[in-house]
Amino acid sequence: MAEITRRRQGELVRGVFQILLSYPDGLRAKDILYKLESIVPPTEFEATYYSDQPNIRRFEKIVRFSTIPVVKAGWLQKDKGHWSLTDEGCKAYER
Repeated sequence: MAEITRRRQGELVRGVFQILLSYPDGLRAKDILYKLESIVPPTEFEATYYSDQPNIRRFEKIVRFSTIPVVKAGWLQKDKGHWSLTDEGCKAYER
């Protein structure tokens, strides 16, 4: 993952939060990923597919992995493919 910097991960997570602020009840992960692409377009590297998994694009996988720390921090909840911001997550975004 040398192509993905912490700054880039932050941009992706911030985009996820931006989307979820408009949906207090949350959204399905696949809908968030679809919307995120227009807010934070994938880089050339992120737009490629994994060589050993040609049906999986890097962008979606990178976003999913980039959100792990904010889930652990209690800012984002993931439940069976449904993502939503917590109150703490909303406050963190505002800061």
